[in-house]
Amino acid sequence: MSSQEKKSLKIVYFDLDQTALQGDEGKRWTGESWQILAVSLGVDKKKHMEIYVNYLDAITGNGKEDEKTQAKMTRDIVKLWQDAAKKSKNGRDPIGVLTKTKIDQICKEIFEEQIKTEVLETMRGLIKLGIIPIISTGGLATVAKVVSEIIESKTAVENTGLEGVELHLGNSEFIYDSNNLLIGFTHDHKLAERKQEQIQAKINEIIKLVGVGNILSMAVSDGSSDRLVFKDMPGIAFNSNDEELIAESIAEAASWEETLEILLHFFGEMEKI
Repeated sequence: MSSQEKKSLKIVYFDLDQTALQGDEGKRWTGESWQILAVSLGVDKKKHMEIYVNYLDAITGNGKEDEKTQAKMTRDIVKLWQDAAKKSKNGRDPIGVLTKTKIDQICKEIFEEQIKTEVLETMRGLIKLGIIPIISTGGLATVAKVVSEIIESKTAVENTGLEGVELHLGNSEFIYDSNNLLIGFTHDHKLAERKQEQIQAKINEIIKLVGVGNILSMAVSDGSSDRLVFKDMPGIAFNSNDEELIAESIAEAASWEETLEILLHFFGEMEKI
């Protein structure tokens, strides 16, 4: 594509938990990727959350001590998951040992069901207009990747020079041993700072490929992990109760229909629908 043919790239960073994945009313955990996956493996969500909350309470800011605290949290959660996967649940055969292959397969099956019709329609509608959706999460990168594949994000970057760019971001990565057995995961408890850094790194990656003057970006999120992102770019507070996020946003939306309308106005695409 020559410089004369280049068009401005339009990018939306979509938060995953409680945004692209929507929880049932009154049951917030049902929109959290960590919890959705844990429960699908037969894990007691209360035990899962108890381990994580205890970890957060034990963080002191002392680097070495926090590393030990995180290592213990990781061991405890992985053991909880592995133990649950070896047991039957509701008449279902045990999953068995958790390997990368099994986790990837389970994620694909689960999250294809979790992505609601209006989310798919919105994302794919944007893609048809050449607007690129990037899934961003303070949670699992594996799930963000799966959701990006489900909405077919890659079709939005054909002939843009971004075909090799990953269109998902995640705070936590699973760690597997040489036999592809799940043994741990990475995690940064400073979710807002981590998200801001990752999105800025993605912007810099894209700028190197297309130039600084050819990118128009926006973010959509429901919660606190995107407060800093909203300081860096225009943001839509999606069905949010977070006052700080709302204060940083340029608009609020209570539905995907509203979200789409705001995005199309922002990107100057209303006349195309």
